Amino acid sequence: MYEVWLRAVVLQQLNHWTGFLALKVGSDAEAQREFDRILAAIPDAMAGSVPAEMVQQHIDDLVELARRWSEDQHYPGELPPGEQDAQARNHVKDLLREDCDEVHRQELANFAFFLEIRARDAFRLLRDQDRENAHYLYGRVCMALDLGHLKAAEHEWTRLQNYVARRS
Repeated sequence: MYEVWLRAVVLQQLNHWTGFLALKVGSDAEAQREFDRILAAIPDAMAGSVPAEMVQQHIDDLVELARRWSEDQHYPGELPPGEQDAQARNHVKDLLREDCDEVHRQELANFAFFLEIRARDAFRLLRDQDRENAHYLYGRVCMALDLGHLKAAEHEWTRLQNYVARRS
């Protein structure tokens, strides 16, 4: 899982910096060569054939290259840590789902649809504080689905059902 997270962080950083740089380096031959060099190294880094420190070095090189245009009105700047993590989590979900076969993806989708309908009905029966706690448990179910783990989602769904039953 840690390797997937590292790949997701790299993807998040690539998405954040490469679009801006692709527009800027074209007018600067030296910058274009540096950009091409960094991008050429990324596939090996993503395949896990180099240490994590080297992967981070490639990202740092992109950031350093982008700083040449830090005064540009479209300069993306560094994202706050919370936003970086949120974007990386989205990449983690995508990477994990790539490993799922079509049948498993369909099972996850069916369970998510069932969950949305049943949870909405269950939440109406609860007081505000209990509803907040139920939403937390619902988030755990959704997180398990996002990670492609149907058994964990079913387990969390049972926890949610038991909680609602005790509170209503």
